[in-house]
Amino acid sequence: VREIADADIVTVVLPTPDRDRLMVEVAAGSRADELIGYTYQFANSLAGKAFSSGRAVTIADATTDRQVTIHLSEVLPVGPVLALPLVGATATRGALVVGRIVGRHPFDEADRDMAMTFANHAALALELADARAHQERVAVLEDRDRIARDLHDHVIQRLFAAGLTLHSMMSAGMAGQQAERVGNVVTEIDETI
Repeated sequence: VREIADADIVTVVLPTPDRDRLMVEVAAGSRADELIGYTYQFANSLAGKAFSSGRAVTIADATTDRQVTIHLSEVLPVGPVLALPLVGATATRGALVVGRIVGRHPFDEADRDMAMTFANHAALALELADARAHQERVAVLEDRDRIARDLHDHVIQRLFAAGLTLHSMMSAGMAGQQAERVGNVVTEIDETI
């Protein structure tokens, strides 16, 4: 997007778990590394507007338009800014925020359309990544369940075999206190099974 839109900085922002704030997950361009992990209020932010409306929001000059918070201004003197929602199949996932330094030309409709196409691809990639992570979690849980069943079956078989062995020893002529103790162990094994 940075190259296609001839931008100086681009960020992908996603809502935090409490959904009150947005966090910069990915950033590219000038001083981008300073923005990764940066969080700010969802309310009254340019990315929040794009996220909430599901539509692109453009500002011609961020230095004169102070109606919304623009997180890019924390590291660069941005002028033209474009915020695009990352719209998934079921909900908006986050926003793509693209900025140019003060004095550069504003984003036009062609820039917005190209960036929106990429934002749609990015949203799809996020959903695909979530689906893969979900599949991996399910595979791990299924594997754990299988191991638990195998262990359960194996342990019960061994306990049953031990109980049968002790029972046969009792039947083979054990008497008195030893027979009583072995009988108690066989009863405990049966209760455990």
